[in-house]
Amino acid sequence: MFKKTRASHRQRKSVLKKSRLKKKLRARVVTVITCLLALLSITALAIRDLNTLSGDLLEAKDMLTKSYQQAQQFDIKGARRNLDGAERKFIDARRVLSQPVFRSIALVPLLGNNIDAAEKLSASGAEAARAGHNLLDAAEKFSGSEKGPSLKYAGGKLDIGPFIEASPHIKEARVHLLMSLAEEQNIPRRFLLPQIRKSTSEYSGKITKLKSAVDKVDKILDMVPPFLGASGKRSYFLAVQNNAELRATGGLIGNYGIIEVDNGKLSLGIFDQIHVLERADLPAAKVTEDFHSRYDKFGSGNDWLNANMSPDLPTVSNVLLQLYKSSAGQRLDGVIAIDPVGLKYLLEAIGPIKLDDSGVIDANNIVDWTLVDAYKIYGKQSERKDFLKEVAVSVWGHIASGDIQNLPLLATKVTEALSNKHLMLFSSDAAEEGIIKELGYAGTLDRTKGDYLQVITQNQGGNKIDIYLEQSIDYNATIRPDGTILSVATITFENKAPKQGLPVYVSGGNMSGAKDGQNNSYISVYVPGGSGLLSYTHDGQIGKAEVGRERDKTIFSCYLKIPAGEKQVVSFTYTNSSQVPLIKSKAYYLLDWQAQPVINKPRVSLRVSYPKDYEAGSHSSSLVKQGNAIINNGTLQKDSVFYFGLREKSRSRLDNFKKWLSKPLIHLPK
Repeated sequence: MFKKTRASHRQRKSVLKKSRLKKKLRARVVTVITCLLALLSITALAIRDLNTLSGDLLEAKDMLTKSYQQAQQFDIKGARRNLDGAERKFIDARRVLSQPVFRSIALVPLLGNNIDAAEKLSASGAEAARAGHNLLDAAEKFSGSEKGPSLKYAGGKLDIGPFIEASPHIKEARVHLLMSLAEEQNIPRRFLLPQIRKSTSEYSGKITKLKSAVDKVDKILDMVPPFLGASGKRSYFLAVQNNAELRATGGLIGNYGIIEVDNGKLSLGIFDQIHVLERADLPAAKVTEDFHSRYDKFGSGNDWLNANMSPDLPTVSNVLLQLYKSSAGQRLDGVIAIDPVGLKYLLEAIGPIKLDDSGVIDANNIVDWTLVDAYKIYGKQSERKDFLKEVAVSVWGHIASGDIQNLPLLATKVTEALSNKHLMLFSSDAAEEGIIKELGYAGTLDRTKGDYLQVITQNQGGNKIDIYLEQSIDYNATIRPDGTILSVATITFENKAPKQGLPVYVSGGNMSGAKDGQNNSYISVYVPGGSGLLSYTHDGQIGKAEVGRERDKTIFSCYLKIPAGEKQVVSFTYTNSSQVPLIKSKAYYLLDWQAQPVINKPRVSLRVSYPKDYEAGSHSSSLVKQGNAIINNGTLQKDSVFYFGLREKSRSRLDNFKKWLSKPLIHLPK
C-alpha cells in the first residue's frame, strides 16, 4: 500500500513537472513569436521609413545637381536656394537615422548595411552642399553681369584680382569635397534596398566628377596670376607654328614674337620672321642625351627650323629659350606656342578682323587663308610671310587692346585651344610648369602608365604641302594568355596635294628635297620603352626601320616619299613591353594615345583582343565590345585614354578540374 502511494506521488510529481515545462515552453514560444512579430513589424516600418528616407536622399541629390546646373548658368540665387534645401534634407536624414529604432535595426543583418549606406550618403551629401556654397562664393568674385561670369578685361589688362580672391574659396571647397568623398567611399555596396542602391549609384558618379572639376579650377587659379605677372613682369617667346610644314609640336616655327605681361597687362613687343634670329655661329643648346642622340642629325640643337622635332614641348622650349638668349641676349620666362587652329579658337571670341589689303579674317576662314589661299595668292614667299605677320599681329593687337567681341567666351576658347594642343604653354618656373603639366596644357610626351601610342609626322622635303596630307592609324593589340601583348600599328598616308598650280616654294623645287607636290616625311611611332620591333613593312614589302628612344619611349622611325595623288602604307609589328597581369582573376588594360596637333585629324581604329577565358568588364564610354575584343573607330581629336577591365569567365567544376589537370605537378628548374 505504501509503495503504491509513493509511486502515484512520483507519477503526479512527474505530470506536474511536465505540465510546468510545457507552460514554460509555451510562454517562451509565445515570447519568441511576439518578439519576432515585433521585430518584423519594426523591420517593416524601418524598411518603409528607409524607402521614404531614400526618396528624400534622391530628392536632395537632384537638388544638388540642379544647383550646380544653375551655377553654370550663373543663377547664383537659385543655386543657393537648392543648396540650402539639399543640405537641410541631408542633415534631417542623419538626424532621423540617429533615432533609437534605426540604431536597433542597424544590428539586424542586411538591414544594417542599408542604414549605414544612408547615413554615409547623408554625411557625404551635406559636405558636398557646403562645397557648393564655397564654389558660389568663388564664382561671385567673377560676377560682372546677370547672364554669366565675366573676366574684367579693359585696355589690354586682365584684372587678376578675382583669381586671387576666389582661390581660398576653391581650396575650402576642395576640403569639403575630400570629406565628402571619404564618406562616399565607405558606403557599403552589397545587400542594399533598390531605393538606397539607386541613391548611392547616382550620387557617387556625380561627386567624383565634381571633385575632378574643382581640382582643375584650383590649379588654374594657382597658375594664372603668376603666369600673367602678378609678382612681376614676365616675357614669353611666342612661337607661331605653320602646320603646312609639319613638326612634332605642330609645325615649323615661321614667325616669333615676344609677349610681355605685367600684373595682367598684355603687350606684343617684337614680332618678326624666325630667320632674323639665325646666326652662323649660334652655339648649340644644352640638351638631354636622348635629344642629342636622336635629333643632332637634324641640327635641332641650334637650328630654329628644326628645334621643335621632339613632341615634348618642355624639352623644345628649353632649346628655344637657350637659342633666343644666345641670339638676342635676353633671358625669357617661358614659351607660348600657337598655330592657325589656335588662332581660329581665339577669333571665335575676338570676332572678325579687318586687314589692310586682304579683306576680313575670321574664325571661319583663317585656317584656309593662312595655310592654303595665301600660298595661291601670293607668288612671292616674302609677300606671304608679310601677310601671315599682319594676321598674327592683328589678332594679338585685339587681345592687347581689349577689343574682343565676346569676352566671356574668350576663356572657354582658350581652354579648348589648350586642350587640343593648338595652344601650348611653358613656364621656366618649375612650380608653375608642374601645374601646367597637370592641367594638360604643356604639350608633354606623357610618361607611360600602361600601353602607349603616338604617331609623329615631320616634313623633310622643305615644302609646304602637309595641309594636303591625310592619315589613318590602325592599332591592333593582342593580349596573350600569359599577359604579354603583341602589337601592330599600321599607318596609311594619302597625299592629296595637286601636282600643278601651286607656287614652287609650296610644292617643292629643291632637287635634294621634294618637288611637284611630293611629300617627304619622317615618320615616328612612339611605343612603351623596351618594346621590341619584330617586323616593318612598307606597302607590304619588308623593310628596315630605325629604332631609337626618347624619355621612357621606344621609337620606330622611317622615311617616306609620297608623290602627289598617291597613297602609302607602313606597318610596325612589335612585342609590347606593357603587360596585363592575367595571373589574377581580374585584370586591367589602359592605353594612352597621344595626338600630334595637325590640321587633318587622323582617322583611327583600335582593336584589343584578349584570351577566350576572359570577358571585358567596365570600359571607356567610347569603346565597344565585339566578340573577344574591344574596339573603337573615330578621329583622334586630342590626347585620349582608353581602358577596360578583364575578368575571368565563370567555369564549371569540370572545367576547373581540367584546368587543374593541365598544370604540371613538378616545376623543374630552367
